[in-house]
Amino acid sequence: MRVRTLGVAGALAMLACGGGAGGGDADAGGGDRVSIMTWNTAHGELSSMEAVAEVIRRVDPEVVLLQETHAEQAEALGDRLGMAAPGGSVSKSALFAANDARLTTSVELTSGRWSRSIDLYSYRGVTIANTHLSTTDDPRRIQAGEVLEVLGGADPAILAGDLNAGPDSETLRTFEDAGWHNLSGDAPTFPSRGVTLDYILATRDWAPVSVRVVHSDASDHYPVVVDLAASDLPE
Repeated sequence: MRVRTLGVAGALAMLACGGGAGGGDADAGGGDRVSIMTWNTAHGELSSMEAVAEVIRRVDPEVVLLQETHAEQAEALGDRLGMAAPGGSVSKSALFAANDARLTTSVELTSGRWSRSIDLYSYRGVTIANTHLSTTDDPRRIQAGEVLEVLGGADPAILAGDLNAGPDSETLRTFEDAGWHNLSGDAPTFPSRGVTLDYILATRDWAPVSVRVVHSDASDHYPVVVDLAASDLPE
């Protein structure tokens, strides 16, 4: 497991009211809630990055954690949506409505068939992590332990991504046994198999204002969106 520190950790400034993507759902970007999306976009190969951008624009999240999305694709999305793209690693990236968002640490995980990693960001005093775990059991088991090691005692913290594991899997139990809570539920996110692979977890048992799985044919995964009350987050 190899660690790269990419910036100075620290809480981000509070966002202005309204989501960075603009033109989205009327209640998604209000100042009383924080909207977080995770999405495996399949590099836009099943549609286009323009179609991916349109889905994000419609949902209007403040934070987007992207898997199977190259850095240059995320930058283009950020330009199109008016969001900052502070970078990521191994086909992962993120978009923030705040220009001072920072990628603080990137950690390469034990790999199976494909290279895997976890990226850590800081946002409103919360550590936000983005990951994409292996499709096979043995590497995924190791990676889940490494993710917990990287996150350490970070609290409050949010972990989002394509975990390639069902709600009743050993992987999810590993996180739950370590005190993590599944905020996004178990609605199917991989429609071709009708299974749940994508999650938003948190170290605190927050009650989301809303949870949405957005049906879209822009990727083989559906985006998952959790809206948290802004009052739940540190000032």
